[in-house]
Amino acid sequence: MIKGVNCRLGSNLHASLDTIIGDNVEIGNNVTIYPKVKIADGCRIFDGAIIGRMPLATNTITVPVNESYSDLTIGPGSIIGCNCVLYTGINVGRQVLVGDMAVLREDSVVADQVVIGVQSYLQPGVQIGKRSRIQGHAELGRNTIIAEDVFIGPSNSFPDDNNFYLSRFGIEPVSEDPSVIKRLAVTGVGARILPGSIIGEGALVAAQAL
Repeated sequence: MIKGVNCRLGSNLHASLDTIIGDNVEIGNNVTIYPKVKIADGCRIFDGAIIGRMPLATNTITVPVNESYSDLTIGPGSIIGCNCVLYTGINVGRQVLVGDMAVLREDSVVADQVVIGVQSYLQPGVQIGKRSRIQGHAELGRNTIIAEDVFIGPSNSFPDDNNFYLSRFGIEPVSEDPSVIKRLAVTGVGARILPGSIIGEGALVAAQAL
């Protein structure tokens, strides 16, 4: 592990030998850091976080999983909450806030100054633009694209497969059809955005809308 100056590391930290930690980083207790992780200056990782987890799958999973480690970076000044799980291959920008118990799956990209709420779930390949806000308990489906300055309300759901009934049994292939949410759009509490939806620039989706 390569560690910068003025770092504070909690007890029971398990970090891979190739972990790179910048200056003025604070890491809480009971944190696990897997291979190929780089944490930039001024970050704070709270207790119980798991950084760089490799995805694994049983033969019941219908979507292929790359069971290997790849680079994970956390940008300067970012905060990762208690008991978060960040999978390998994620790029987190500057001054990002990830709320407690959130899960970010592999290959996701979170741009600068994004906020991800408590217990939110980003499936693989999600892209979130600068300054966007993802409120608590939201689930963003595989490869969902969120532009800059978007507000996603609490308990929003973005499924990514219109053919789930057949694909889960292997009768037909998985039909991934991610949604795109354009700049300055707002979705209200509990909205459900079905696969392939395009929410236009500045659009407002009402609470509980489908």
